[in-house]
Amino acid sequence: MLDEKFMNKYRIASARAQWHDYNGGEYFVTICTHGKKHYFGEIWGGQMNLSEIGNYANNVIQIISTHNHYAEIPLYVIMPNHIHLIVIIDGGNGVTVPCRKNCRDVPWRVSTDGKNTTMQDICN
Repeated sequence: MLDEKFMNKYRIASARAQWHDYNGGEYFVTICTHGKKHYFGEIWGGQMNLSEIGNYANNVIQIISTHNHYAEIPLYVIMPNHIHLIVIIDGGNGVTVPCRKNCRDVPWRVSTDGKNTTMQDICN
């Protein structure tokens, strides 16, 4: 039952859109650390220096398709306390990844002025 609580404590409504089919598509995902702690590393001299946890996250992201053949992460950036990813899930829909080369660490090229920037724009 959806109304049941875990250990009689936890139950929140789903944040998923009821009208959307989540079996495939392109998603922008942000993962944040608890308490905004810098678990993934630090920025020194304008460069991100990954911690052991940051290196682990980086390695797992790079090999995601070997474990989940239907998913690709063509673009991502790891920051000290969060990670941004573009996740593409095939879902049997024949979704193709527009950017197959390594496109990580491109936060300075992500549009913040409201223009429609595509992954292809960022990767070229």
